[in-house]
Amino acid sequence: TVPAVAFGLLAGDFLQSSVRTPLVVAAAVLAGAALLWVADRASSLERPLSGISAIDGLLIGVAQALALIPGISRSGATISGGLLLGFSRDAAARISFLLGAPAIAGAGLLELRGLLTDGVDLQGAAPLLAAGSIAAFVSGLAAIRLLLRLLNGGKLWSFALYRIVFALILLGTALTRGEI
Repeated sequence: TVPAVAFGLLAGDFLQSSVRTPLVVAAAVLAGAALLWVADRASSLERPLSGISAIDGLLIGVAQALALIPGISRSGATISGGLLLGFSRDAAARISFLLGAPAIAGAGLLELRGLLTDGVDLQGAAPLLAAGSIAAFVSGLAAIRLLLRLLNGGKLWSFALYRIVFALILLGTALTRGEI
C-alpha cells in the first residue's frame, strides 16, 4: 500500500487528467490482460502465504500502485504480481485482498474528505452512504468468492480474455464517437 500512496501523491494531478483518455484506458486494459496471461503461464504456484517477505510485499505494492492508472485492475495487478513471485493462486489472491483493504479504505476517506470540502450535507446523505457501503461490501464478498473459485480452478485466462474483449469495445466506442 505504501508504494501506491507514494505514487498517488507524486503523480496525482497527472493521473487525474492526462491518462484518462479512451486510448490510454484501452491500452491499460490490454496491458492488464497481457499481465494476467503472462503471470498465469509463468507462475510456479508453489509458495504459500507464510513465505511472504518484506521485499515481496513491496513488489506487490508496486503492482498495486500501477492500478492508479485508469484501466489497470488493482486485484489483477496484485494477483499477477503474487503469481510472478511464485505464490500459489490462493496465496496471491489472499495477499491481494489483504493489500486492498487499506488502499480501498484510504480512497474512501479521501472521497469523504472531498465531500466535506465541497459542503455536502452528510447527515442527509448518511442513509444513502450507509446503503451504498453495505451493498458494496456484500457484492465485494460475492466477487471475492467467485474470483477465488475461478483462480483455484485455473481459469485466470478467462479474465485476460474478458479484458481483451472489453478493450476492443472501448476502442470501437471511442472510434465511433471520434474520440481517437
